[in-house]
Amino acid sequence: MIASIVFWLLMITAQTGAFLIFKDLADISQWVVQSRRAFTMGVWHKRRLIAWGATAALSLSILVWALEPDTAPGPLVAALVLLFAFNMYSGLLNPRWMFRAQ
Repeated sequence: MIASIVFWLLMITAQTGAFLIFKDLADISQWVVQSRRAFTMGVWHKRRLIAWGATAALSLSILVWALEPDTAPGPLVAALVLLFAFNMYSGLLNPRWMFRAQ
């Protein structure tokens, strides 16, 4: 029971961080959702801290799941890891490669 609560709190933290980076820094999401400039710039300046925190939360949630596999079904964990990777790639890594200084 406690492992399940810890797993889901960590996974929600990881997904929230990755989604925040995706929502404010990815080009695709900006077509749909427009954040205030001050908020977007805050995310931009703290993007590495958010990314490290989200990645740490994801890693810890996977560790909890590995120790207690009954906390969540394996395919669901795999799907959540893929969603996290997509959000982080789209919001954090892809813009750096697409818009690098020439």
